[in-house]
Amino acid sequence: MTRRSLILVLCLTAAFVTAAAAAPRWRLESPENSLGTVCITSGDTEVSYHRLEAGTATNIQVRGPRRVKIVTRYVFGPEKSLQAGYTVCVAIDGRDVLDETVTAHTADRRSTCDESGRVGVMRRFYVDVPTGLHTIETTPAPAGGTVTARSSVNDVNVRSSGCPSRPSATWPWISCSSKPARAPPTTFSTPTIP
Repeated sequence: MTRRSLILVLCLTAAFVTAAAAAPRWRLESPENSLGTVCITSGDTEVSYHRLEAGTATNIQVRGPRRVKIVTRYVFGPEKSLQAGYTVCVAIDGRDVLDETVTAHTADRRSTCDESGRVGVMRRFYVDVPTGLHTIETTPAPAGGTVTARSSVNDVNVRSSGCPSRPSATWPWISCSSKPARAPPTTFSTPTIP
């Protein structure tokens, strides 16, 4: 192997290791006050989601700065509808940071593990948590079925400024520049079907 080839291999290896180390890893968190779990099939995989109840907050404790990912799925009741709307509300230490209404459409090849209900497509919500220990509260407002959720915390600190690196819910007093603080930007959720 020539010296040039060896240098190229070392550079590519270093770039790969650096990229792999920088990739976010998500650690699943169990809520302190879970109302039970719902087993959902995704292809051949069974995944447990925590059942949420309208008007009842489900809490996790997070030491920031971190990004929290909340993945929700709607489990349809006995109605014959192929879609339903529900609202996801997220608060940090009692202060609302996300309130988004989404429409759940039935997902192909997804159902409860006991096949008693159809399952909606996955919706993802991201919330940035500032420095310190905080309580993240997730509360749904469903329409006729059950809202389920999984909360994950990014193992890597968010940018040291506390500012999001992509659109998400942030606290209004966190300013990413010298401009005065502003209201949180519009949050985003992405329908995905794994």
